[in-house]
Amino acid sequence: MATEDELQSLHRLVATKLVDQLNSENVKASDLANAIKFLKDQGITLDKNGDVSAIGEMINALPEIDMSKVKSYISA
Repeated sequence: MATEDELQSLHRLVATKLVDQLNSENVKASDLANAIKFLKDQGITLDKNGDVSAIGEMINALPEIDMSKVKSYISA
C-alpha cells in the first residue's frame, strides 16, 4: 500500500503534468477534459459568486479564430 508521502507525490506529479499540457501549444480538448475531471475528483468547483477573473484570463489567452478559414475548411 502506498504511503501518504507517495500519494502526495503522485498527486503533485499529475497536477503538474496537467498544467504543462494545458500550457502547451498543442493542447487538446482531451487535455482540458482530463484537467476538469481531476479538479472535480478533488472536489474543486467554481463558486458562482466567487472570483472568476482566472476564467476571463484564460478566455483572453485563447487565440483569435478566423471564421472564414473555419468555414472554408468545413466546406472542403
